[in-house]
Amino acid sequence: MKNRGILLYRFFGNRKNLLIQLLLFIFINFLYPHIAQKALAEEPGKIVMVVIDRISLDELIETPTPNIDRLLTEGAIGVMNTNTGSLKTPGSCYLTIGAGTRGRSPGEVKAFNSKEVYLNNPVDQLFTQRTGISPGKDSICVVNIQEIINSNLSLYYDVVPGALGETLKNGGIKTAVIGNADTVYDYRRYAPLIAMDAGGIVPSGNISRDCLIKDPLFPNGLRTDYKKVFELFQAFLKDNDFLIVETGDTSRLEEYKGVLKTSIFREQKREAIRRADGIIGRIAETLNLKKDRLIIISPTPSRDMIQKGNNLTPVVCAGKDINGGLLTSATTRRRGIITNIDIPFTLLSFFNLNAHPTMIGGRIYSLPSTDMMKELKAIADYALVNYGHRPPVIKGYIALQIVVFFVTLYILLNKKKNHPLMNRALKGLLLLISIIPITLLIISLIPTPTLFSHFFYLLVLAFIITFILEIAFEKTVDMFLFANNITFFFILLDIAAGAPLMKNSVLGYCPIIGARFYGIGNEYMGVFIGSLITGSTLILDRLNTEGRLYNSLGLKITAGLYLLTVFVLASPALGANVGGTITASIALFVTYLKISNKRVTKRELFCGILGVTCILLFLIYFDMNQVENAQSHVGKTIELIKGNGISTVKDIIIRKLSTNFRIFKYTIWTRVFILSLIIFAVIFYKPANYIKPLAIKYPYTVTGWTGSITASFIALMFNDSGVAPAATCVISAVTLAAYLILEEKEKGDVK
Repeated sequence: MKNRGILLYRFFGNRKNLLIQLLLFIFINFLYPHIAQKALAEEPGKIVMVVIDRISLDELIETPTPNIDRLLTEGAIGVMNTNTGSLKTPGSCYLTIGAGTRGRSPGEVKAFNSKEVYLNNPVDQLFTQRTGISPGKDSICVVNIQEIINSNLSLYYDVVPGALGETLKNGGIKTAVIGNADTVYDYRRYAPLIAMDAGGIVPSGNISRDCLIKDPLFPNGLRTDYKKVFELFQAFLKDNDFLIVETGDTSRLEEYKGVLKTSIFREQKREAIRRADGIIGRIAETLNLKKDRLIIISPTPSRDMIQKGNNLTPVVCAGKDINGGLLTSATTRRRGIITNIDIPFTLLSFFNLNAHPTMIGGRIYSLPSTDMMKELKAIADYALVNYGHRPPVIKGYIALQIVVFFVTLYILLNKKKNHPLMNRALKGLLLLISIIPITLLIISLIPTPTLFSHFFYLLVLAFIITFILEIAFEKTVDMFLFANNITFFFILLDIAAGAPLMKNSVLGYCPIIGARFYGIGNEYMGVFIGSLITGSTLILDRLNTEGRLYNSLGLKITAGLYLLTVFVLASPALGANVGGTITASIALFVTYLKISNKRVTKRELFCGILGVTCILLFLIYFDMNQVENAQSHVGKTIELIKGNGISTVKDIIIRKLSTNFRIFKYTIWTRVFILSLIIFAVIFYKPANYIKPLAIKYPYTVTGWTGSITASFIALMFNDSGVAPAATCVISAVTLAAYLILEEKEKGDVK
């Protein structure tokens, strides 16, 4: 062993041999350049994050930014959902990125260089007094870290402030933060919340007022000294792997907005973005974007954006593994849209580190686009328009249901015969209500820039479809048979195509709200299951008149459709809706037992529970074995449970129950749900025997109503915002039931 060491020393220590080695390296590099390139590419890279806070996509587009434009020739751009665990304040927005899950922060964040003085105490001593931890001499300390930790304890899920920084520290990745957004009135230093570890420390950086310069032309005379900031950046770049540069000026201007003339505010903000673009250009020239990555983010929406309900801020990524186009992520699966909780996951992925167990985001990647800015603006504008239209359209639809159901209930409880014209109008409105969900899907294909145009197209198309159904079909059951089955198959095709219509429908899901980004939303999940039960039982009643052979075939086709529905809802690549899977599995199982004239015995009940369990286990197994970017909410939840233990299950249950209770108490969907149940109670139990003549004429349909009610209650129990799918599950059944009763009363068959 000793002799081998001597030989190696002689070979590598000899100058002649050193020259041979050098020539050999040049020869290999010349003949096999890909080997050298691969070796270079495998060198560890750095990430620099530049923060230009509280700006909108429109402000970025309208301001000349040649350096950002140059980055976008090979980089990608998107908009970021900035939801937090509370209000969209800078503290909560920055903290959410650092935690990797939606957290919150107290109003004031007290972050300082350890050498600064705060409350007449050296910061390093003050920090040690409060935490018992001695920070490094060049570190940054968040002195109210315990207050931040405490503010997140009341959330019904685990939030670890500093989870990103803690994971980077444990992985040997060095971090630094430069710059601040201080005003002349107070300290505003939020960037450390992204990079700090769980103890509230960033190992190095400078966020003091050394980063500022007096400028008589800037509001209140104090702005970022970009020359100083760039010098600090160069100094810290050598010894750090992850650097955050806070540009600061756009944030300051947002704080001064109330005292500035509008034209001055706008011009100063444009100038602030231009200055930030200047330092971005210098930073980009310093980096090697073949192995490094540059990220430009705006963690917090501006005041104007928040007032408009817009929480989608611009994000730019360039460098290693990012190709030109639009950003997306495993969390959203939407072109041009990511979330703030995707940022830390992506940073850790870059450094080949596993995410902290409490992080719930996904990796960001890029998709090609021929005109990225035009496409992204269209995506962001459409999302904002839809967000604005969503409440009045849905409330209008619900209000229509409430009025019609109240009038129907009054008629059901009243023994007097109604005027034929009133009956006809009411029946037309009941059919219209069952048509509106599919109409809302269809009009998502039509540009509706104004609320009036949205209502206009919705009502015109819904009335046209209703009118055609009434003209085309003589029998009531045929109208509802067609309406429900076309609704079911239309939703099915949309899900199979990646839900392009549902993503843009006001009854679908909204990227600004951010509760769901892909799959089938809760409202349409209820419509999907409800229309299937009603449509399939109506078909069985039609086939029942054709003989036993057709009826048997109909039952087999129905069983196949029920299984297909469960598969679609369970598939991570399609519906990706766990609550919907449970709802469909139980409700369709009960419905099939009832329409097959089988008693619900202990054996059938056991088989049903076993079947649902097997479906869920298969869903979990399949999703856990998906590649990272294809994994749905289920896989991420299981990863969370694996990382944090069984207590996570309790947290999820408490969160869902508390969410359901709050929504049940305040949402207008609750009234539709309760009214629907009251109507069914009157139909089934009122002494007038409404149900008997219907059960004779439409045995499968009446039996299917039990399945719809079952689906409604299961949806209420197993879904976030459960009252919405609970109400939509039963819409198709209650409108048909009310229509048939009115028809029977008109004929005089019931009183």
